[in-house]
Amino acid sequence: MWSPQLGPLVCLLLLPALIQASSLNYVGCFSSPTGLVDLGPNMFQSRGLCAQRCAQIDQWVVGLTNGTNCLCGSRVPPTHDLVGDGHCNSPCNGYARETCGGRGYFTILIRDIELLQQQRAVDSGSLSEKLPGARFRDTTADRTLSGS
Repeated sequence: MWSPQLGPLVCLLLLPALIQASSLNYVGCFSSPTGLVDLGPNMFQSRGLCAQRCAQIDQWVVGLTNGTNCLCGSRVPPTHDLVGDGHCNSPCNGYARETCGGRGYFTILIRDIELLQQQRAVDSGSLSEKLPGARFRDTTADRTLSGS
């Protein structure tokens, strides 16, 4: 049973996930999680919780699927697997105001835009060249970051 005394404790427990969520940038919806490792389902899954789990294992690419599963890695899946955002329409089990992929589709986010820029420098060609017209959206501040 819920108790008002538990409120501050719950806030303290959720604080790390909220802090992690503040630095998430949306990349897109993908049909494959190439290069990402599935950490399995969590009945309280959210983008912030998944990002926290990825941070704990030093991975900066965050993936979610089926509303429950968290995936982590160090590289964004290939651009040929990018699909329309409408495929990633499953609400997160732990926070239904966010989407966490879809059935067989993967919401991909990055924890730090600077790391994506470093990946671009290493790759042949920039991500903005591979994803023409791509816009990277900070999912918490509701501002758009240029893909170039």
